[in-house]
Amino acid sequence: MRTNTVFALTLSLPLGLALGLACESKPAAPAPAPASQPAAFTPKPVKLKDSSLPVLSPAQPVASLAGPLDAALADYLVLKDALVRGDETTARAAAKAAKDKLMTAKATPEVDATWTAQAKVIGPALDAMIAEGSTLAVQREQLSPLSEGLFTAARSFGAGKGLNIQYCPMALNNTGAYWLSKEREIANPYYGAMMLRCGGEVARLGPAEEGS
Repeated sequence: MRTNTVFALTLSLPLGLALGLACESKPAAPAPAPASQPAAFTPKPVKLKDSSLPVLSPAQPVASLAGPLDAALADYLVLKDALVRGDETTARAAAKAAKDKLMTAKATPEVDATWTAQAKVIGPALDAMIAEGSTLAVQREQLSPLSEGLFTAARSFGAGKGLNIQYCPMALNNTGAYWLSKEREIANPYYGAMMLRCGGEVARLGPAEEGS
């Protein structure tokens, strides 16, 4: 027997967003172990207010950070797609490539504290994914802090324009988790084929594409 549950999400971001999300649950669906979420993301049940897709404006680009972040985000998208397919080998290689790109990032004194705070979230997540013997379950668990750290850094330093922020309320033992995607169609990296379309869009980073 299948049940449909409607969830909604509020982000503690400047726009005060609210978006209803629906997932189809499967009784036997296992989930990875829960992971803690940074305070910038606070999912909780709310009434459906607005089903439109908000657009979050990034800050002015910081060249020494935006370039490496955009390069790392390209690897992140490869990693995310690998997790959708359940391909831990490709996910590990993409995590290593993303870390290499981020090693070239140079923060100016004005933004050093902000960058350091996000690097402390992003770095350990990538290291856990890269570690020899890291499993698909570990990689999916670490995708949550990695996604949130990269999103916060991208928005802070003018990178990642056009990426969609997506959310699954059932991920990580029903605590909920985010990911970034170039495509608007949901392809859930936390469950893969088991619940491929579980989740919904939360917002888009940067200007909306015409016709989207």
